Amino acid sequence: MKKNDGTSTHWLWVICAAQVPMMFVYANYVAALPLFKAEWNLTNVQAGTIYTAFYVGYILASAVLATATDYMSAKKIYLVSSLWLALLNFMFPLLADGFISASVFRGLTGVGLAGTYAPALRLVAEYAPEERRARMVGMYTFFYTVGVATSIYVTGMLVANFEWRTAFALTSLGPAAGFLAMVFLLPTLPSPRGDGDAGFELPRLPAPVWVLMGVVGAHRWEVFAFRGWIVTFLAASLVMTGAETRESALQVASTSAALIIGLSAVSKLIGGWCADRIGRPPTIIASLFLSGLISVSIGLAFGAPFTTLQILCLVWVIVMHVDAPVLVVLTTELTPRRHLGSALGIQSGLGFLLGSLAPMVVGKFLDMSNDSGDGALPVNWDWAFIGPGVAAILGAVATIFVTRRFITGGKPLEGGADASRP
Repeated sequence: MKKNDGTSTHWLWVICAAQVPMMFVYANYVAALPLFKAEWNLTNVQAGTIYTAFYVGYILASAVLATATDYMSAKKIYLVSSLWLALLNFMFPLLADGFISASVFRGLTGVGLAGTYAPALRLVAEYAPEERRARMVGMYTFFYTVGVATSIYVTGMLVANFEWRTAFALTSLGPAAGFLAMVFLLPTLPSPRGDGDAGFELPRLPAPVWVLMGVVGAHRWEVFAFRGWIVTFLAASLVMTGAETRESALQVASTSAALIIGLSAVSKLIGGWCADRIGRPPTIIASLFLSGLISVSIGLAFGAPFTTLQILCLVWVIVMHVDAPVLVVLTTELTPRRHLGSALGIQSGLGFLLGSLAPMVVGKFLDMSNDSGDGALPVNWDWAFIGPGVAAILGAVATIFVTRRFITGGKPLEGGADASRP
């Protein structure tokens, strides 16, 4: 099969669509968390640690498994990892009986996700026709976001009708279905290394790729800050205005946040469309700069009518995610093909690592401006998101630097990744 042949890449849609069932096991723990806390008598810290264990497994495995796609078939890595994902998730309700065992199994499940997400992303970015590459990567990340929302919805529906162990085991059918779809519908692809290529070598990535990794870190910093505090932000606003009690406000805010995040999936399509028409760097710069301005100032809207606040948060998260698929595409176009897996793996792992620190920084700003001793919801949010906002704006500045130094006419300069690909 020829690469970049627009008539022979319909299988890329299979990879994109398979993300939805593959993600069934991603957020099932979150959807059933109150049940785990009650049955295992978990503290809030322990419950959060089990959640974090999934990302620890993902981060540690991401660089290794993504790099492996530089030396062996991404399809094989994907298939083995999808089976691993289904198996470890199935074992969780059978063998997990408390904090330690649950953390171990969720961490190992995160390893499986790392082996499906990055290899599939590489295939989409590498084989999509150049004129549609950004849109295809945008479509892939769109289905990823839909999969996250679907995971929460499906798990909630199953838990409402089955005992949690049964419900949890049933979500394993998602990655099992993704495995079958890829087995029968994904074609045989050429080896990423030619006969004359050397064995393992440390990745030699161009300077702009390293800069873009920092930009991805800035993007993730803002995204994780939003996801970590949006429910509390909305709930605190409802309580302060007297619209809801604390308990009902949390329920309303959780439902609203889930809807906002679900609707934000359209941002990935917008990003892909803009990148293919006005260029990769302008799309990234506009997204980071505008979302950064919103982040810095969104706290000033605290206490506004709830509908207004919801609309502002929806606009914020849509603008925030427009650059996500475009950053991946630009990285693939600046990276030599023989190191593409390494670049995507390091980028993903570093982004998640930096992003995971953002909620803590936002919490620090809130502690500095609020009395949190009595467990009350914060009421002063003026500067809560200034850190993520500044990070996003710095990411836009770094992208301008990459554009002026390494890109001309919307294309990598001579000797870039495209020139190095067979």
